[in-house]
Order: sequence, then C-alpha cells, then structure tokens
Amino acid sequence: LMRLPTPALIRILPILLSPRHHSLPVSCQPLTSPSHRHLSSMAAASAGRAAVGTSSVLAVTFDLDDTLWDCMPPLKRAQAAHIEHMREMYPKVETDADSLRAEMLALRETLSPEEGANLTILRRKTIERVAERAGYPPEQVASSTMEVFMRERNNVDLFEGAVETLQELRQKGFVVGAVTNGNADVARTPLSGLFDFSILAGVLGFPKPHPASFLEAAKRANVRPDQVVHVGDDLTTDVGGAKAAGVRSVWYNPKGVPRPEEKASHPDGEIATLTEIVGLLDEW
Repeated sequence: LMRLPTPALIRILPILLSPRHHSLPVSCQPLTSPSHRHLSSMAAASAGRAAVGTSSVLAVTFDLDDTLWDCMPPLKRAQAAHIEHMREMYPKVETDADSLRAEMLALRETLSPEEGANLTILRRKTIERVAERAGYPPEQVASSTMEVFMRERNNVDLFEGAVETLQELRQKGFVVGAVTNGNADVARTPLSGLFDFSILAGVLGFPKPHPASFLEAAKRANVRPDQVVHVGDDLTTDVGGAKAAGVRSVWYNPKGVPRPEEKASHPDGEIATLTEIVGLLDEW
C-alpha cells in the first residue's frame, strides 16, 4: 500500500478529535474540513488517477456509518455504556467523556501516525493508561471496557432495504465488501454473513479519502479498481476517495441534497434509497 506523507496524515487527526466533536464518538464524523479535502487531493496525486472505463462492474463496496445505518444512536450508547462500565467495575478510575477525550488527544501525540489513525487502538491504549494510573491491571480493564463499547457499537438499526440490497447483489454474483473509516465489526451486526470482506481504513493507517482502502478492496475482490463501485453518503470521503483510486462511486443521498459545483465531488451515480443500487448497476 502507498504511504501518505506523515504530516498530511497528522493534519486530519485533530479534525477527528476536535473539541466541537468531543461529545461524538469520533469514527462517526465525516471529514469535511479544508485540510481533509487537501488530503484527498494529495492522495490522488500520489496514487495517480486510474481511468474509469466502461468495463463490467464485478464488485460493490459500501460505506457503513450513515450509509447502511444511522451511526449516532449506537455510538452514543457505546460512549455512555463503556464509561458507566468503568465507573461500576473500576470505581477508582475517575473519568468521563471529556476527560477520556483529553487523554486520547494527549496519547495520540506519542503514537505513530498509523496507530493514531486507528481509533480503536487509540481508545484502548487510553483506557489502559487511566486504568494503570488508578492501580488496576490495564489489559484487563481495557479488554472488558472495549467489549462493552463494541457490543453497543455494533448494535445498529439498519436503514430500510439494507439486507435485501446486499442479498440481491450477492445473488447476482457481485463481490460485496465494506470500506469504512469507523470500527464497526460487520460480523457482529445484523448484516453478518452478507459481506465477502470488510476493510477498516483506520486499521490500514490511511482513513478515507486516501485511496489505499479502495485499492485494497479491489485487491481483495480480485478485480481492477475500475471494476468496483463504491456506495457511500459522504462526497469527500466516499465519492472523492473512490475517484482518487479509479473506483466508480454512487452517492447515497436520501435527503436529496443538491450536488456540489465542484467536479471532483461529482459521483458516477446517485440514489435516494439503498434498493436503487441494483437497478442502477443493471443500467451500467
């Protein structure tokens, strides 16, 4: 996988953990700042834009949060549940959402860019640090607390048509994958068994819109990038990132938001409901 210059990767992390998002679990928040758009353009320049031709679509990938389910309810539950778990099971750990976020920010500065981009590792290491400071076995506390967090994180309410759409795509012979900046484990969601693979871009160390996760998806599907279609709700991370990798994109736009004037953000297709993707691919 290609390497993004370290300074560029570091620039997006304060956005993910910025004060205005401190009450939101960070993996849910789309990156739409100017520096994030700059990251996308840098990645495209380093990767080169593969020409998207007219070859057959063989694989379809989906963003998860806010594309197949509403990300905020499970993430809010996860945030509250794992804090409450620590308070009940490890009362000497003095923490709340704000202080835990501050710890995450401080710890991030000591980690490698790849580790800092992986929000699961960052949260786990932060919990280990506060547990050790309180005199508890850090690994034990982190393991039990992260299990509580992930249980709620994966307790998602699917958007209408999600299951049916994935089932139909598989029946038609498409390879179906997930490409997400979040940390949901699809095997623990109601969509278990409906994906051929799932890529957590943060685990790669290169969150979308960097093209690395899209190129990895093509590799896992054993197809060329121009034979992949990516479906997502975010024009920067999903549409822009796919374009940078030479992957076709479909914008999931249930609210009917007008398309932007920027040509770089123009998707190859647009749907208002998930079930429309099957018919759209039939036309391609």
